[in-house]
Amino acid sequence: MGGYILNSKIAVSGKGFNPSARDAWELFQSTGIEALVAYDCSGAVLLMVIFGLAVVVVESAVTSIYVCYAEDPSLIQRWDAEFFDQMSEALHQRLQYRSARAREVMNHSLDQLSDTPPPI
Repeated sequence: MGGYILNSKIAVSGKGFNPSARDAWELFQSTGIEALVAYDCSGAVLLMVIFGLAVVVVESAVTSIYVCYAEDPSLIQRWDAEFFDQMSEALHQRLQYRSARAREVMNHSLDQLSDTPPPI
């Protein structure tokens, strides 16, 4: 049985450790709550919430860096020149990929149009 349950029983009843543990166990067995206590997932849910909050903080920081870079790239360069170079290179590669992909899609579309016979 979890220590938090036993501590709650001690606080509610005002009895000592052993009598409270025995009373809590008998109470859980007689009411069927024993199964609920065994499958209590509140700790896992709480962990997910805390992890989610931590991820939101990191995501907000990254988004702020993107906004700063979009508004004034020289600000990022003054802040950290090496990071600015890495970010500029990544952006350049991404733009090249997007433009190459756009050309590929356009060429494919034009090829399909030239292969289909004109409607009568």
